[in-house]
Amino acid sequence: MADNVLMAFGDFKFLIGRSSYNSLSQKISFKWTSLARLRGRPALHFDSIGDETISISGEVFRSDDVPEPRDLYRQLRELGSQGRAQVLVDQEGIFYGKWVLEDLDMKQEEIAPDSRPRRIDFSMTLKRYGEA
Repeated sequence: MADNVLMAFGDFKFLIGRSSYNSLSQKISFKWTSLARLRGRPALHFDSIGDETISISGEVFRSDDVPEPRDLYRQLRELGSQGRAQVLVDQEGIFYGKWVLEDLDMKQEEIAPDSRPRRIDFSMTLKRYGEA
């Protein structure tokens, strides 16, 4: 992967200085069934791995490299609207599997006289696509 790419989600690339993110957090749940015991604490039985999510947030500033920061949101919205799982790969080439875009938020800040934002704050939630 190119040196300036932090991560790729499908065809969308998070680029250093252009469409980079400030934070990335992961969450995974595990499913356990509680089995009652006579005169004792319940026993727990592991059932399966539950949902796994990744939350990404950052900001994009208008610059010579990014004349229209809202394009980031448009590209991600279009990718999510395809209704398909996308491959997630980081800059070291680590393959994270397939993920779907579950949520996408955008906040426009520092609105210029031409009504274009100078800064876009964004956040998104990816959910692991369950493959058999």
